[in-house]
Amino acid sequence: MSYQIIIETYKCHLQSYSPEQLRYISEEGVWSLGQMYKHLIEVAFEYLENVETCSASKQEQESGKTEAGIHIYKFGCFPPIKIKLPDVPDHTPSHSVSKEELLIGLDQVSNSLREWE
Repeated sequence: MSYQIIIETYKCHLQSYSPEQLRYISEEGVWSLGQMYKHLIEVAFEYLENVETCSASKQEQESGKTEAGIHIYKFGCFPPIKIKLPDVPDHTPSHSVSKEELLIGLDQVSNSLREWE
């Protein structure tokens, strides 16, 4: 499935959520849907920065891929495991982002990815 279809699917689902649903936290230590969207956008840009760094490098990475990198490359996705980051402000996405801001962020990710096609 192409990134464009995935992003459009996320945008379509995002349209159906109310502001209350985007901010709803089901239990302590669990992110809201809005935080999950914000995290995906932030991490996408983080990874795109890494792509740009690798692309600009004139030197080959001698140590090769990590085991996780091999899995991601082989299967085209992250392993189906839950990842728990330390509960600190730097690792917790904003809880007050609007639906419009999330839609703009997804569009910006899509545009940035398009530049690498």
